[in-house]
Amino acid sequence: MCVIVTEGVFHILNLKHCFSFSTSTLRFKIIFGFVLITVPLLLILICNNWYAMKVVCDQVAASNKSIVQLHSNQVDNILKDMEKYLHSMAFQDPNIIYIGSNPTTTIEDYVANVNLSNKFQKDVFEYSYANAIFLYKPNSRELIMAPQQQGDYDEIAAKLGDILRDPDICKQLVNSWQQFDLKGQKFLLKLTDTGYETYIGVWVNLDDLLKPIRFLEFSDNSQVMFASSKGEVLTKNTTVHPSKTFGRELLQKALTDSSKPYTILKSENDGADSMIVDIHSDVSELYLVVVLPVNALVEKLTAFQRVVYVTPFAAAVFLAIFLFYLQKEIASPVKKLLRGMGKIQAGDLTARIEPSKLSEFNSINNAFNNMAHEVQYLKNGIYEEQLRVQKAEMKELQAQIYPHFFANCLNLVYSLAQVRETELVKQLTLHMVRYLRFMMRTNRTLVTLSEELEHISNYLSIQKIRFPKAFDYNIEIEEELGTVPVPAFILQPFVENSMEHGFCYREDLPFYIKVEARLNTGGNEKYISIRIEDNGKGFPPEIISEFQTEDYFNKGFDKHLGIWNVQRRCQLYYHSEVKISFFNNTGGGAVVEMALPVSETALGRDQCV
Repeated sequence: MCVIVTEGVFHILNLKHCFSFSTSTLRFKIIFGFVLITVPLLLILICNNWYAMKVVCDQVAASNKSIVQLHSNQVDNILKDMEKYLHSMAFQDPNIIYIGSNPTTTIEDYVANVNLSNKFQKDVFEYSYANAIFLYKPNSRELIMAPQQQGDYDEIAAKLGDILRDPDICKQLVNSWQQFDLKGQKFLLKLTDTGYETYIGVWVNLDDLLKPIRFLEFSDNSQVMFASSKGEVLTKNTTVHPSKTFGRELLQKALTDSSKPYTILKSENDGADSMIVDIHSDVSELYLVVVLPVNALVEKLTAFQRVVYVTPFAAAVFLAIFLFYLQKEIASPVKKLLRGMGKIQAGDLTARIEPSKLSEFNSINNAFNNMAHEVQYLKNGIYEEQLRVQKAEMKELQAQIYPHFFANCLNLVYSLAQVRETELVKQLTLHMVRYLRFMMRTNRTLVTLSEELEHISNYLSIQKIRFPKAFDYNIEIEEELGTVPVPAFILQPFVENSMEHGFCYREDLPFYIKVEARLNTGGNEKYISIRIEDNGKGFPPEIISEFQTEDYFNKGFDKHLGIWNVQRRCQLYYHSEVKISFFNNTGGGAVVEMALPVSETALGRDQCV
């Protein structure tokens, strides 16, 4: 049996159905389309070979030799520019001079290292062929390096550390460019002695030096590479064609023989003749080599050129036919599937996909339709379950705040009883009865904003009795907001925090708390702006910084329980993040602002459920 897995749905199909080669399968359609394109192109190439003949190799070699010479000079100029840069930095850069002539334990040396590293970071992008620029200190074996790509730092640093610890190799690198291997790639390395017991150097990837010349089209199946005087190929083949391989001794003999403008060698992997055109570098022990298949040189023939001119037009016609075929048989069913998925994502669970002519797409469409049906069937039950869980969670969070309120109220009663203020105790008891009655009778998750503010007024009246001359308060609310439902106890934690942490005795004026609720409009939406401010100590900078972090309200029951509780219950009720801002007034004191979403229906509501 063959098992085909889709998202949430499993279909078991017969083995014969899975591997059948029917004309209605996607596999057959793709193979047929591929053959439809490749067979005509192959026939064109076979016809071209009939016109192929040997061309005059001297003319082809002379033409390509000048191009190779031009780019060999370009490579030499690049290496010379890097050498000039190393000499200029070694004798003129103040950071290198300072690092070499001063101890490495001072802060000035650290600053010089940072400045030099920044300089290297800038220069390594200016000299795009340099994979890394570095400064090496032999005594401490310290390396300051800036690579082209940060991901190569560790590999290059480790390789340079192995190379440069040998003083004899360092002397060779000062005199000439040397070749090294790193993870199968060849690199050039050059050093310059700064004269201060340090070396500045550059690390160059040979493959990068070949990039400009690889874009040139010498002929079909041609290859460009660097080789050593010993016949070793130093760069990789980046073309889609297989690499031409030659005997090392034969290639060495061809490179060192300067009496001929080119050499014909037989490739070891396919036995075909290839023309070798090479130029020796004046700066390093490198040969820039171009390998031209002899049979590809028939491009020079007129008859062959005519066929080449016709080939792109024929390919364009065949390609258009193939694209039309793919559009009809593959792209169109995929688009239908994507449209159906888009409708499901948008909430339209009634979306279905029509059957397809291809058996594979038909299986996918059936799986999609079954999945959509299952999701539609389960959605209502899951949604109701989520509502029950959220309601239970909200009641639990509301219950957690009661001990916090009781402790503060009982502490106030105890303080007044100690000083034997009977009348004040009576007034305080009355406010406490109203205050506690509100909490104990409010088993609802919502109250009106006016009820919430009346509850706050009872609390602040208790504080007013406790501090008759040192405290005062004011509560303002726009009339139309009185019946708007809000989660219960969303203002109490902020008012309590203002009393507990912001209260201070002042001779010139009492400690003052102001609570105001106003209706504001932002864009196309309305919201209630609630502002709680005082003239006390204000928030410490570290507290404001903590409140402004995005992950603060996700920390849970760590500290500031009341504030966390408000944020969580608002999130459950409004189904979105409620913006709460904390900052200090310019004249002193703390400010808390809340923006609660409100609808037109809520503004006209008379009671809460």
